Amino acid sequence: HFSGELGRPFHPVLDPPDPPPAAGTVVMETTYGDTEQLDEDGTAALGEVIARTAERGGAVVIPAFSIDRTEVILYALRSLVDAGTIPNIPVYLDSPMARSALGFYVRAIAESHHEIRDAIAGRPEVLDPGNLTITESVDDSKAINRVKGPYIVISASGMATGGRVLHHLKRELPKPNSAVTLVGYQAGGTRGARLLNGEKEIKIHGEFWAVNAEIASVPAFSVHADRSELLDWLASAPSPPDQVIAVHGDAEAMDSFQEVVGERLSRTILTPGQGESILL
Repeated sequence: HFSGELGRPFHPVLDPPDPPPAAGTVVMETTYGDTEQLDEDGTAALGEVIARTAERGGAVVIPAFSIDRTEVILYALRSLVDAGTIPNIPVYLDSPMARSALGFYVRAIAESHHEIRDAIAGRPEVLDPGNLTITESVDDSKAINRVKGPYIVISASGMATGGRVLHHLKRELPKPNSAVTLVGYQAGGTRGARLLNGEKEIKIHGEFWAVNAEIASVPAFSVHADRSELLDWLASAPSPPDQVIAVHGDAEAMDSFQEVVGERLSRTILTPGQGESILL
């Protein structure tokens, strides 16, 4: 059985992952195999960043993965606007893939798909903060450059390795009144990780750009299951697998998860390297 990417039990839009079936071998992701996440949704922390940036008149750039992370952020923004925690400033979704994915989520919520949480089923408006513009073209994306006053832009990629978010970072990183909010896992060596590490210049499109903007991290928005949640999912199978194969994780994460599975579940776990074959 293959786990796919496992979500968190308290995902605001989707129901928790189904338990695995009985299987001799389980292949499972271990993105956070060495990490315990905070048991919170990050909404309050995001609201604080947006509120103080809006007060400064700056822009909030949110690099976000196109699928699922974007929807979680939009849901949080709607909650913050409804609560009066942040002003109803313009929100721009600037990512072709995110635009397409959002359409699937909106339809699934509107049709009360069985994987959607009951609390929001039939209410697709929960993904609209109220002042949302979804860019349809490159010209729409460039038009954001002319926006005055505080605003929020959500754009891929989530680690700032490519995509339209790079154009927004070039514009806003040098501005002390703006903010870049990182809302998920940042792999070592990526621009997102370098921003988290406090680097004062970031190379984008062959040029170095000063980092004067506020750099904020809200890791609670990660939608990947953490180590305890991965273990709980594995233990929820009707019968334990004979072996577990760890994939989709850094070497440190897979090695750590291998150790904890052996200790807590007494199961054999393999951590294959790149290109390695395993006989099942």
